[in-house]
Amino acid sequence: MTESRSPEAFAALPDPGQAETLDELVDRLRVLKVWAGNPSYLAITDRINTAWTAAGRPASEAARRGTVVDCFKPGRRRMDVDLVIAVVRSLHPDSGYVAQWRQALRVVGGEVPAASQVRVHDTLPQEVDGFTGRAAELDELRRALDYDGRGRGVVVISAIVGMAGAARPSWLCTPDSCCCERSCSTGCCS
Repeated sequence: MTESRSPEAFAALPDPGQAETLDELVDRLRVLKVWAGNPSYLAITDRINTAWTAAGRPASEAARRGTVVDCFKPGRRRMDVDLVIAVVRSLHPDSGYVAQWRQALRVVGGEVPAASQVRVHDTLPQEVDGFTGRAAELDELRRALDYDGRGRGVVVISAIVGMAGAARPSWLCTPDSCCCERSCSTGCCS
């Protein structure tokens, strides 16, 4: 049974790292195909073979349209990792995104534990509504930044530690609680 999705569901790239089964990965691959403009299976196969030929693969190893179609079918027990990666690359050639798929395939295939997946973002997380509970820590950092009480620019290096998910960026860089409001270089205070 497939669930219906609104058109907005296809606005963002599907995250393969959230998949726990091959069927869930196949579902994300299908969403990726739609996200990429829903090219035909023949077009995807041609893109793969063009890339493989350019990489020096012999014609005898060319992808077949039927094999590419099979990558999009649920109910599989195993996947040809090289072919799935080639399909992903043909739909979205960003190397970081392709690496996410390679890692997800390894996790779902049981090669590595899910805990070994690492995500790096180039932006701060969304601000948490109603975040509280760090007043004492913020006051301590503010005092360190302005130890002489005259607002002089003092260089202070501080380490913020805590468990994953403890919202360290959230309590440091929100407009109403930013400890670096005088000299913010991260853009989080503007």
